[in-house]
Amino acid sequence: MKRSFLRLYKYYLTYIAAPVNRRQRCQPDKNSLFIAKFDGLGDFFLLLPFLKKLRDAGYRITITGSDFQKEILEHCGLDAATISFSAQSYPALRSTLTAVRGVRPEYALNLSMSAWGGILVNQTRSPITAGLLQEREWYVYKGHNLFYDRAVSYDPHLHSFEVNYRFFSDILGLAAVKPYLDIPVQAGKEIAVHPYGQWLPRRWPRFGECIDRLAQTGYRCAVLGTAAEHASSDLTKRFAANPNCRIVFLESVTGLLLELERCRAFIGNDSGPAHYAALIGKPTFVLWGPGNFERIRQVGRNVHFFKKEIECRPCRQRGEACPKHANQCLRMIGVDEVVRAFCEKIDRTEG
Repeated sequence: MKRSFLRLYKYYLTYIAAPVNRRQRCQPDKNSLFIAKFDGLGDFFLLLPFLKKLRDAGYRITITGSDFQKEILEHCGLDAATISFSAQSYPALRSTLTAVRGVRPEYALNLSMSAWGGILVNQTRSPITAGLLQEREWYVYKGHNLFYDRAVSYDPHLHSFEVNYRFFSDILGLAAVKPYLDIPVQAGKEIAVHPYGQWLPRRWPRFGECIDRLAQTGYRCAVLGTAAEHASSDLTKRFAANPNCRIVFLESVTGLLLELERCRAFIGNDSGPAHYAALIGKPTFVLWGPGNFERIRQVGRNVHFFKKEIECRPCRQRGEACPKHANQCLRMIGVDEVVRAFCEKIDRTEG
């Protein structure tokens, strides 16, 4: 019953409320932005240089989306208001809508392929609303034509960072943004290793052997993961007693960011932590699997990829296993080539 009511309410917000809001615009606060962003850690990290540039240009920003956003913004010293979003119950959704309606932005922008992002942008009644519609083959949602004054699409093969730049440049006239995040970091002694990923086939299956080889060579490794991630592998048992390994149980996003900021270098899969390590300038080594390399690869000053060409990339990444049941994109990457390349670039005696 609750789910049916929420579905009906979403229909009302899309097809009845949206046209009304387009006719009844608010009197906006000058140089104010509302941004809806509902994607994962990696996508949000790629947005950070743009948020900094916008703040430096004098814009006041309110952003809504995932719960981790407020924690990241505060840690990185980016002054932006956040609105918690939840569509799990009617009272929670009403609370979000009430907060959004009180923003009065000059521009309201949806950067996610999400109908909820479009609904919230429309609910601000901003005089200028715009939505990003990428990969129309997969992600165009019903009602998108009702939410915005302007819907924008770009070449689907463009990198997400370039898409963000073109969007902000087209809508706001934003100047060029570099793919770096200048925040204080430490020159640590440990190699941060994040062997996990949200989708199991994105995890390189040879991390255990790689960590073992690095530790034997004399590198000190910090193996990062949440309790749930560590429980999904045998790495904690394998390296708990190794004097050159420290098992880190992450309890917050802030804890992850601190570990990355004080490491010497980072090794991991295509995942959110790799994006942050790359943006802050740490030597970043990424084991690339099924993801769309041209569109979502890590960007930064010092990024190195291990990637094998394979016909089935990019994979749609549906279900709990590789659709071909082989995971060859990662299995073809050998431990020897990873350790050799890492040792060539990161001196064991430094740090």
